[in-house]
Amino acid sequence: MNELQKIYELWSTEQSDNSSIKNAWCEIMQYLHENCSETIREEIATFILDFGKLTEQQAFTAGFQQAFILWAQIISSEI
Repeated sequence: MNELQKIYELWSTEQSDNSSIKNAWCEIMQYLHENCSETIREEIATFILDFGKLTEQQAFTAGFQQAFILWAQIISSEI
């Protein structure tokens, strides 16, 4: 695991979902509960959670890299 991955893992364990994310998840689960068998519901929920984690991780990594580039530009212009 690279250093940025370690930083992401530490950051993500400290974050909690906001109310819009919780509400969206509840709506998805309600829909799946009403329209899918338990096996299908669990499989779709796993796909959604895995996709969400990958998306969050990519956004975190891109933001971290941009912040580092900005920091480097600020430091180099002050020298």
